[in-house]
Amino acid sequence: MHSRKVGFTRRLGAFALDAVFVVFLLALVLRILSLTGWYEDAGYSVAEQLQHSSDAVVGRIGDQAVAWERFMREELDPSARVAISRELEQQLESGSLQPRHLLNPQALFVQLFDTVYDHSPESVRPRLEQLGAVTAEELRQVSLRRFAAEVFAAVSRLLLLPVLIVALYWAAELLFGWSAGKLLTGITVASMDGSPGNIGLYLSRVLFKHSSLLVLIAALLTGRLWLLVPSLALLLLTAIGFLRVLGSQRRALHDVLSGTAIYYRRSL
Repeated sequence: MHSRKVGFTRRLGAFALDAVFVVFLLALVLRILSLTGWYEDAGYSVAEQLQHSSDAVVGRIGDQAVAWERFMREELDPSARVAISRELEQQLESGSLQPRHLLNPQALFVQLFDTVYDHSPESVRPRLEQLGAVTAEELRQVSLRRFAAEVFAAVSRLLLLPVLIVALYWAAELLFGWSAGKLLTGITVASMDGSPGNIGLYLSRVLFKHSSLLVLIAALLTGRLWLLVPSLALLLLTAIGFLRVLGSQRRALHDVLSGTAIYYRRSL
């Protein structure tokens, strides 16, 4: 039976020791992975993701190009088409339009739209504006999806492995009720009345304490980026709830929710 609850300073010290241990573990694992070529494989995977997203951009630009070609063929008079074609050829020859514009389809569209609009008769400009609005929205959506795919691929590779390592490390509390930091500072997790805990008690505490980490893992594994918002909210809630240790009961919010408390091990 434990009798003395642990205060804020000792718990903060245990957390700091755990953080140092986790950083050392991450550095060791990442060093091993760099020697085994994991980074190179990860780079190929990210490159494939970027290729898929780029293909989507090029495909959507092609769809809009067909719509614009039909518009110019059916709704513009021959003199306007000749003027537009001549203007575009001059821009291509002068280098104003370059392949790099494919990386920013919206900028390319604005430049082309201005050229077409300036050489269009007044009678077709309302139709031109309507088509331009649709095209701009299509390209905006494609650009956003491509950007999201690039960011997600990079973040997943950078964060997923460290997050999993941290999750496995903290899972020691699930089995034993203590982590390396708690062991070194002489404290442990027990039930609210001081009696030794069990795996069910430890499990509930791990779920409440590391809920933000679990949601983050789910976001990285499923690609649902909106899960990052509740993950951050849960992290802030856990951090604020930890300040309850300063109170007379010396129990953080996750301790209250799981029915646990932190006691000195030597008070057994």
